[in-house]
Amino acid sequence: MSSDSESSTSSSSSTPPSSASTLVASRRSNHSEVWEFFEREITYYTKAQIESFGPKSKIRKSARPDEESGGYKVDLAWCKRCTGKKACYNMASGSTTNLWTHYTDKHAPNLSIAMDKYLDNSGNLRDTPRITMVKWLVMNHQPNLIVEQKFFKEMIDSFRKQPEAIVPGADTIAREIISFHRTLQEAISAHLSKLTCKVSVTFDIYQARYTLASYLGVAVHFIENDRLQHLLLSFEPFPEQHTGIIMCDKVVEVLDQFKLLPKLLASCTDNATNNDTAVSNLEVVCATRSVPYHGVESHVRCIAHIINLVIRSFLQEDQVHEVVKGFKELSNHVRETHKSKEAYRLIVGSIPPEDVETRWDSRYRLLQYFLDHKDAVITYLEESTDKTFQINWEKLEAIQPTLDMFHYDSEGPPRLS
Repeated sequence: MSSDSESSTSSSSSTPPSSASTLVASRRSNHSEVWEFFEREITYYTKAQIESFGPKSKIRKSARPDEESGGYKVDLAWCKRCTGKKACYNMASGSTTNLWTHYTDKHAPNLSIAMDKYLDNSGNLRDTPRITMVKWLVMNHQPNLIVEQKFFKEMIDSFRKQPEAIVPGADTIAREIISFHRTLQEAISAHLSKLTCKVSVTFDIYQARYTLASYLGVAVHFIENDRLQHLLLSFEPFPEQHTGIIMCDKVVEVLDQFKLLPKLLASCTDNATNNDTAVSNLEVVCATRSVPYHGVESHVRCIAHIINLVIRSFLQEDQVHEVVKGFKELSNHVRETHKSKEAYRLIVGSIPPEDVETRWDSRYRLLQYFLDHKDAVITYLEESTDKTFQINWEKLEAIQPTLDMFHYDSEGPPRLS
């Protein structure tokens, strides 16, 4: 079911305090047909107002911390069809499943109205774009979010604009992918061959998280029309041993393919020793071709990798490590089972971000998350778990400004990495 929903104000059996603010959402955000039978009420309260309701109050049970208002948000849906005491559902998750269940159980016991939505008079699935898309998502195990992806929307629009177009077969689309790749590669190669400036290259080996397959990525950077340009030249499987000699051979192969080796100015890598070996061998190759690439002098160390190592070292200091350890243990406990996630989400509203050793800023984001949700997390620790964690908010607030100096917001300066 759709998570978006229509809003309208309605009277509540639990009358909110007079200073609470009730908002009506835009109709444009509503897609589910269930809102023909329900009304939605979104109200914002202060903590004191929430506490004025009884512990069994629907409003108090449904209240969630709201970062924008600094108070609490209550999002409820009321059944229009109920007589007397109206059925009320918490909409914090955005799901309309409970609303459909209530409607079909209480107001459409034969399911005729609900079934008319999906079945024609012969009992077959209706041939509508939405139902067709649902079948495609389910039968091909596609994530729901794919329908919001830019290129998916472009594909649907292109078929809408060209109704005579025929969906190609698997072999045809495979040939099209290869042809498209070669065409772009030739266009990029032709463009790079006209460059009069020097270029710098970055390269590294990446490992897939689940298959553990290795890939070598090679990118080139240059200034054109007074702007710094970046191009990914190659990202291919690298099953060989990760030695600097083999890495160098692959990088030279890519640079030769695009005729860039004579224009090579510098290389940028992280501090792995096989990269040092690759750079030394690259200097030898360049010397045999009279290319002025000077190994160590032309080797730029990745500053983002260096900063990451500095921060990791800082986080391993005894006093800092003890602070971080407590919050990591809490995060791991929350993420351990579905039950623990839901218990935490009901109070705090969201799950802590995952801390990944090789991902820039992941630990910073985890610690900042706990600071941003401090009051709700304290409530969770007091009310919803019997486990004890070594949580020190005062020390966390003291070390976070140090980490903040090295953090780059997505809306701020470009990431050095």
